Amino acid sequence: YGFYNPRLRNDYDSFVGTQVTVAGSAPLTVTDVGRVCVAGNSQSHIVKFVDAKFGIDVPGGAASVNMAGCTPGQFAWAALPSPLSLQPGVIYYLVTQEHLGGDMWYEKAPVTTESFATIIGAVYQEYNGVWHTIAPPNYAYAPPNFK
Repeated sequence: YGFYNPRLRNDYDSFVGTQVTVAGSAPLTVTDVGRVCVAGNSQSHIVKFVDAKFGIDVPGGAASVNMAGCTPGQFAWAALPSPLSLQPGVIYYLVTQEHLGGDMWYEKAPVTTESFATIIGAVYQEYNGVWHTIAPPNYAYAPPNFK
């Protein structure tokens, strides 16, 4: 995550994160999802994959990440119920559920990617359930992560 002093927030009550797609032609197996830790975080957050085309949760693609005792600047992780296969060419939202007045998270900012995935841009879900994609490539809110 690119710490260039993005603003900390806890003024939103919905899902925020990023759009991601698998690079290459082979499926990618994911076993864990995570959320970056900010000093003072202590709540649990649902981190999940959403099929961007249909706006529906990917079955088995969510876990609750407990931030209690996390190390600021590092990711806290939770295992998915079973390994998840992300398909190449499909756009996914990787998002974390945030709460008004809850744990702090970062405004959209640059993120670093590995060769197996491409970050398309930041995404958030409006209160009415509508998804909005914004920001240039390699940007995310919060940010969430996977391995």
